[in-house]
Amino acid sequence: MQSTVSLYGVLIADVVASRSTPDLRSSLNDKLRIASIAQLDEQLIRVPYAVTAGDEFQVVAARLERIPKLSPGSTLRVVGSKVPRRGARQLH
Repeated sequence: MQSTVSLYGVLIADVVASRSTPDLRSSLNDKLRIASIAQLDEQLIRVPYAVTAGDEFQVVAARLERIPKLSPGSTLRVVGSKVPRRGARQLH
């Protein structure tokens, strides 16, 4: 009997300097909805983006090797991120 293993990749991101953005959650939801539609059409993601904790959001990649295409460099430009906090780690 042969077993099949499926690997999934999850991107979890945090909006940098979110406290300085008024009404962030509403704006974040709107912009992630737009990104979700485009990336679902391109089959980059399995489910729409979800805001999970105030300024944090996550998504499940359609395939593990597609995670680099979902990097915050592309996604956060859609969201409108700001300059990183001192000491914050940036993903490229």
